[in-house]
Amino acid sequence: TIFPLVAEGVTGEKVSVGPPFFERVNFPIGLVLLALAGIGPIIAWRRATKRNLQKNFSIPIGVMLLVAASLWMAGARHGLALVTWSVCAFVLTIIATEFWKGTQARARIEGEGYAVALFHLVTRNRRRWGGYIVHVGIVMIYFAFAGAAYNVDQRQHMLPGDQMEITSPFGHTYTLTYEGLSVSLGKGQRNLLWQAIATVSVEQDGVAKGILTTEKRQYVTSDQLMTEVGIRQTVREDLYLILSAMDDVDGALSANSAAQGIDLQVLVKPFVAWIWYGGLILALGTVIALWPSVDRRRNRNRPELEAVTTPATAMAGAAR
Repeated sequence: TIFPLVAEGVTGEKVSVGPPFFERVNFPIGLVLLALAGIGPIIAWRRATKRNLQKNFSIPIGVMLLVAASLWMAGARHGLALVTWSVCAFVLTIIATEFWKGTQARARIEGEGYAVALFHLVTRNRRRWGGYIVHVGIVMIYFAFAGAAYNVDQRQHMLPGDQMEITSPFGHTYTLTYEGLSVSLGKGQRNLLWQAIATVSVEQDGVAKGILTTEKRQYVTSDQLMTEVGIRQTVREDLYLILSAMDDVDGALSANSAAQGIDLQVLVKPFVAWIWYGGLILALGTVIALWPSVDRRRNRNRPELEAVTTPATAMAGAAR
């Protein structure tokens, strides 16, 4: 944010920055932080020898390269997304390897089953393993952010009965049929002046997926129109319908069937749900890391017990 001021002070020319600038600046920083989420925890203090580095990083780097090659062959050509997903695979491989090594070692030493060993592994060192779970949540969020490179944005003017087709980044086709516009006067209810609702039926590869509505509202207390977005959410992607504009608001308000034309904006955004999943995993890891262990609670309560028992012990000794 201070770059325009510095550049203007040096060159004497005003410089404006927008999303492309911040993407170029923040992407390398974010990518380094993501990689460090995997690298940092497994570099032993004062034991970062060449042999240890090769041992710890050979498999994660191999998986990263394999994922990058697989994504490329699958048609992923956006450089930023390709690099981000590859680094996500690198970090996840490191975390999974650490969990596997710890679980396997505990199962062998204690003679426990793998599920029990994993549970005890996490509960006996909550800070370490809770931190790893936090990193998993961060990786999921990065994975979702990279999907924005494949967002689809399409607009079309539509009359009732018109259809619009939009292709998802995953290859399937949405067919949207505009059913019509219903307008109602608010009559002062909830300070609503009027409300216009566009109804759109949704098909995916010829299979009906239901009805979505998108609307505009105007309230008595505001001159600005409020837009309600129609959303269809799945694990892979979200479909958004936005009522951008109406041809004839006054005609629509008077129930004129000829005044039903609208401008419809359609967005398809991959992996949006994974932001929420990642946030939940991050929160879970935070709770695990901050949850006090049994030994710590015992140590914290021990001074109180000593304070209670010491006078009683002294009285017993005096009585003797």
